Amino acid sequence: MTKKSLFLFTILPVMLFAQHTVKGTFSPAEQFTFAFLYRVTP
Repeated sequence: MTKKSLFLFTILPVMLFAQHTVKGTFSPAEQFTFAFLYRVTP
């Protein structure tokens, strides 16, 4: 197995499953420098 195919087999699934979008508005925006995002599962 070449390095290129190993790279594709490890990175490609991550890219396919990580296509979710989170949208929102921080108000007032000046008071926020970062946000913690996490997924809650039952």
